[in-house]
Amino acid sequence: MSEEAPKGPETPGWLLTYGDMVTLLVTFFVMLISLSTINVDKYKEAMKQVQASIGGTHVLEGSKQPLDKDAKSDIVDIKEVDFPPTRMQELTETEKFVEDKEWYQYLNDFVTKSELS
Repeated sequence: MSEEAPKGPETPGWLLTYGDMVTLLVTFFVMLISLSTINVDKYKEAMKQVQASIGGTHVLEGSKQPLDKDAKSDIVDIKEVDFPPTRMQELTETEKFVEDKEWYQYLNDFVTKSELS
């Protein structure tokens, strides 16, 4: 006379079969692709078509030609570059307050300016 723990909802039987089938299909296609050979002529033709549609001749060949045109030969010191402040560097108006008196004064001025009192 042992008590069994209550069981949760049972999944339908077809779901297990479906999951197995999908797993086997994925495995089959992975094996099919891994055992296939690449036709170099078709690959080069497809690469030419992609390059023609993009409008460049050196897009997929690993050439640095587009970068060489815009590259600067000057060495820039990073200390001289004026970067915009990040969120950590800039404080909002309310984050500047440390003491309660400053908060009180800020809120009092805001209420007075906004004519909320």
